[in-house]
Amino acid sequence: MFAGHVLRLAAVLAWVACASASIASAEAKAPEEEKELLNAVSLGGAYAFQLDRDRDSATTGEPLRTRESLGGFVVAYERELLPKRLSLGLSKPFYFNSERFDTPFEVMLKGLWVRGSWEAFLGPVLTWNIRVFEGERAEQEGEKNKMSFGIGAVTGAAYYFTRQWGLELELAYEYIPTDDIVEHEISTALSGVFRFSMKWGSDCHAAAAATVYGALLHLGRLPYPISAKHVARRLSTCGAATDAL
Repeated sequence: MFAGHVLRLAAVLAWVACASASIASAEAKAPEEEKELLNAVSLGGAYAFQLDRDRDSATTGEPLRTRESLGGFVVAYERELLPKRLSLGLSKPFYFNSERFDTPFEVMLKGLWVRGSWEAFLGPVLTWNIRVFEGERAEQEGEKNKMSFGIGAVTGAAYYFTRQWGLELELAYEYIPTDDIVEHEISTALSGVFRFSMKWGSDCHAAAAATVYGALLHLGRLPYPISAKHVARRLSTCGAATDAL
């Protein structure tokens, strides 16, 4: 089971690498005029600390643990709706330990404060999650999968070494009001960020969006599968490299 998770994580790295290479190739062919970098993709390590609800084992009746830690990765896409003021983010973390695998999907609205190379942000977050229990843990919980929804807030800051490349530290809190084992979650992530413009044509825009969505689809089990050949055709129209697809 966990070997499959590792393969899926490797697939995300391939998807994001393809997106970055395609975008960089297209921008190299664009006019040399200054462009607003309103889009960003990021990839990094993540950690979550969770406070679980009181509950008893389905097999022994004994109380189960109420504190857990999970590590993993996160891939994200962000679009500035109001330049340097407001952005919309889509984030797909993948958390796991020896007993569980969490696959949340998060939507964030961030207020931005930009000062030179620094960018701070704060805003609300909505999360949807599927928790997968393994082996003995599944027997104790009395179920294999658990779906939940949550609300919370996210804050953090990024430092950009160049106009396009930066490093971002994020901290989030989420409250889970639905019927779930987790009630409170605090998570943090440290990610590399690549910013880019999408003024070089709607076909390139669609290709980049499809590539990022494809990464989320591959690991998050989102609906409406995207054909790799379709993405390749889109990328070829703006001169981007398609070999990685």
